[in-house]
Amino acid sequence: MNPGSDIGKKELPPNIRAKFSEIFVEDLTNKVDLEQIVQKKLFKILNNEQSEKIVDLYLEMKSKSEQNMIEDSQNKRPHISLRNLARTLNYVKANHQTYVSKYLGTDSKGLYTTVSIWVSAALYHKIQKYFLKISCLK
Repeated sequence: MNPGSDIGKKELPPNIRAKFSEIFVEDLTNKVDLEQIVQKKLFKILNNEQSEKIVDLYLEMKSKSEQNMIEDSQNKRPHISLRNLARTLNYVKANHQTYVSKYLGTDSKGLYTTVSIWVSAALYHKIQKYFLKISCLK
């Protein structure tokens, strides 16, 4: 799998690259589309309201990252993408029965805390506290 950042990626030689079609796909920012992804991925775990709140948290983190308002542990702007959201949803789905419902409960607060911890793991500790705080308030 390709790394989540541009580090470590190498360009294909032109003769090999010419044999492929390149398609650039913009990152999703439409709230409705993102909610559909969350609902499809976690359809037995979340209701529509919970899916909407998770998407709101993701979009807020993405927006703050694009505005250079948050930084990672290396004082750089974190790259928050659909890949982060997909990995978060995979984590919640895989660990819902053993971790989320057992320790945090099936209520909204437990789910949001899990999502915010997973998404904000690479962020600077002061920024992590902010996102944990807003995720617990929802």
